[in-house]
Amino acid sequence: MMRTVFGALACALALTAITPAAHAQDDLEERRKAAAALADNAFDLLQQGLLAEAADLFREANERFHSPMFVLFRADAEEKQGHLVEARALLQSILDEELAEYAPSSFHKANEDANKRVAALDDRVPRVTITVSGATSGPWKVTLDGKPLTAAELTDPVPLNPGTHQVRVATNDGRHDERSF
Repeated sequence: MMRTVFGALACALALTAITPAAHAQDDLEERRKAAAALADNAFDLLQQGLLAEAADLFREANERFHSPMFVLFRADAEEKQGHLVEARALLQSILDEELAEYAPSSFHKANEDANKRVAALDDRVPRVTITVSGATSGPWKVTLDGKPLTAAELTDPVPLNPGTHQVRVATNDGRHDERSF
């Protein structure tokens, strides 16, 4: 009788120890399936030319279950919208990811594709260098499209998406100048 109770207790303890791991595996599989479904819908939207919606779904799919392929397709949707800077950053994130040798071949393929596309995008991304002159009542603040620029961004070319942009320089005494290009 003691042996039966001890055996039942050992079996219950073993099942309890396995259960969290099994639930974690089930959760992982559910997240993977949900991400795949989102990516399938996103790909359909991409094919229909609904680029912003596709990009959002690829982002959501990647948040549920990371895959460089989701990031690559999101970069495609961003690039087709003319968001070259964002597409470039997404592709770079794929390149920055360290892949294990045993990672799925699709992950390695996404990395290869990103590498090729980054070089092509670098040639297409417009850049601007902003030089401030005549602002004698210092310090001043420079914004590009409403976003403040750092000192480093004022010395290096700033990548931009194609389109119209606005630079604003404001001094502490309230004077400012704005230019569109």
